[in-house]
Amino acid sequence: MEKKTLFEIPIYAMSKKEFNKRWDKQKKTLYDTYISHGHSEEDTKYYVSN
Repeated sequence: MEKKTLFEIPIYAMSKKEFNKRWDKQKKTLYDTYISHGHSEEDTKYYVSN
């Protein structure tokens, strides 16, 4: 018998706005860490965005 999805109920631990806020904070922390370890700004932007 073939499986079929009738509907999905998304359940999130936080709102999209809160998620983006936390993600931006995490990216800034990572960016600052890379810069403080002597990486160039160009390399840092590349690695943080990926």
